[in-house]
Amino acid sequence: MSLLKLKSYLRALKPQLIVIGLVLILQILSRFSFIPNPNEIAAFMIDLLATRGLPLVMLASFIENFVGLGTYFPGSIAILSAMALTAGNPIQAMITFFAIIIPALIANVSSYWIGYFTRAKEPAAFPTRSTKALFAWYGATYWHPQLAAVSAMASGGEGIKFWRYFTHFLPVSFAWSIFWALLLYNTGKIVFSPSLFAFLFYCYLIGWLLFGIKKHYRILNLS
Repeated sequence: MSLLKLKSYLRALKPQLIVIGLVLILQILSRFSFIPNPNEIAAFMIDLLATRGLPLVMLASFIENFVGLGTYFPGSIAILSAMALTAGNPIQAMITFFAIIIPALIANVSSYWIGYFTRAKEPAAFPTRSTKALFAWYGATYWHPQLAAVSAMASGGEGIKFWRYFTHFLPVSFAWSIFWALLLYNTGKIVFSPSLFAFLFYCYLIGWLLFGIKKHYRILNLS
């Protein structure tokens, strides 16, 4: 592969490489103890939840839903714990619900714009995603914050217009949020498997990277 072609791939894959770079930096810094490891943060957050309540939940929701940060920062622990603790208290459940979804919405939109402004302005290699395809994509990924954040940035990276992205992801995200809120409100139990979620995130990230490579390869062949 020529140097010129390699540079064109790097430009085309800039959104994916930004996320991969951020994840690697956080993991390396944590591994060598330059920053606290996720287990230490999780224990600290659980202790802090009793005194800092909603502000902590709002911060955790934003970080968990911002692309690349959720793999290091265990924000889902604070979110799930806070929602589970509202079991039997509908007013507190509603307040906590909106304290979670509003920062999540801001984080998703921020991730979208990062993808949009870092994308390579290339000719379309594939047909524009249909409404059905967008709902299927978001429906399959917006059930978990880290996957949702990647979908948001990937949508911006594909050049999907903002209002088209917003009107398709919002109802899907809201539906998943209600599902998880009702589940935790009625059971009062925390369903949490960080290793599984991390595995799914990395698989999704690799899939997004491979899709970007395939897309750029097709563009080069068509040009």
